[in-house]
Amino acid sequence: MNDNQEKFELNDADALKIDQLIEARAAGEKVDADCVGAAGVLGVLNHYPESPLPNDLVAKTLARVEVLRDHNAMGEDIEGQGNRFRLFNWQLRDIAGIAAVLLVGASLMIPVLNEYSRNQRRYSDIASLNEAGKGFASYAMDHKMQLPRQAGLGERWDMVGKDPKQSNSANLFKLVKDGYTKLTTLNSADNASAPMTLEADAQDWNNYDQVSYSYLNQFGKKPINLATVKKELVVLANKNPYFYQKDGKLKFKMTEDQVQFYGDKGQLMLTFRGDAKWRKNPKLKNGDHIYLINRKDGLLKAYNGTEVPDSTSDHHLIP
Repeated sequence: MNDNQEKFELNDADALKIDQLIEARAAGEKVDADCVGAAGVLGVLNHYPESPLPNDLVAKTLARVEVLRDHNAMGEDIEGQGNRFRLFNWQLRDIAGIAAVLLVGASLMIPVLNEYSRNQRRYSDIASLNEAGKGFASYAMDHKMQLPRQAGLGERWDMVGKDPKQSNSANLFKLVKDGYTKLTTLNSADNASAPMTLEADAQDWNNYDQVSYSYLNQFGKKPINLATVKKELVVLANKNPYFYQKDGKLKFKMTEDQVQFYGDKGQLMLTFRGDAKWRKNPKLKNGDHIYLINRKDGLLKAYNGTEVPDSTSDHHLIP
């Protein structure tokens, strides 16, 4: 209920008049003039947080009472009952009280259910990323300890779905194309646009929206040799929140707001060791930001789709 709305309560006199009004209508008797005025009090049932009750609720209720009264009278004639069975033996204020309790209970449960849904999506993605980690490990064992990377890469990495040689997501898709994991394994439960299937000869996702995770930038001059990596290496994470698509092109927007996924502050990260975890901070323990390139003078805060880290020790997960 809106705190600014006027609130109503039934006193004993009004409640008695409403009961008399209902009983008089049910019995087919003339309604006392004092009881007719009490009908306005029934409007209190029309104050719900969502989906207000129809304006003709009282009229429909009284019509239903008439039907039930006729039905009950017929039953009495057939069975020869001496006493009328009272079908409407609940007072209207009792019904209003029960409805209020149910509404309060529902309002308390909605946040709990939403939180449960968010956690379910996150746990589902953790399981999927752990499965993807197995695919990365198998690929590396078969390819001289390197991560999936297209041959003959171009200068750009932002052409998702347009040119596999200039799309970093196409490097990740190679894991699917070469049979090391399933397409659905790289789908996030938090991404409604993630595809269940793609063309048999696909080399990349069709567009930016279909991509669920950002992959370690593979456009550096040298591929990363995992056998020489000594520090923690994050290969996948929830999609880079500093990029967005506009007019078919990726745009960059620097924001100081903390990254949020699944309705919470933080993001999922998959390390090469096959360990997927939820982390509150996009920065690692050594201060390396997984989504932004680090230069000598600080984090790079402008991108046109060609930037690469200065060294393999600097994380940059895109798109």
